Amino acid sequence: IYFLKKHKYLLDLPGLQPWSVRFKYLCLCERVFIRISFYNSKFEEKGYWKQMSDLYFRENIDYVHLKYDIDFEKPLSKTILNKIIKDIENVYSKFEKNPILYKTMVNNLKKSANKISLNNIYKYISTMINSYTKNLLIK
Repeated sequence: IYFLKKHKYLLDLPGLQPWSVRFKYLCLCERVFIRISFYNSKFEEKGYWKQMSDLYFRENIDYVHLKYDIDFEKPLSKTILNKIIKDIENVYSKFEKNPILYKTMVNNLKKSANKISLNNIYKYISTMINSYTKNLLIK
């Protein structure tokens, strides 16, 4: 993670699936990062794949979130790829023109990261287990 702190801006890109395992680590870097998320409305998805850490970090307040409706079964089209590049360039320009906005987002991210505690993690796991038990196992 300390290598990431050498950079002013970071990208969180999805991997083989439409989610990233780096998100939680980027939240600790105290840098503005741009999260790219994909979803596929063809499969009736209405948004991106959420992870536990999404409960603690607010999109477009703690980090920049760009979401795209794509077909997972095909390579990214040049149109979508060009849109992603243009959107990233726009975010970069926005923050470069407004250093106070950059600092505010980094401070927001840091405050949200500091709210994560072991008790909050236990509460999340407990809620998930109880919900699973109630909705799937006990009828």
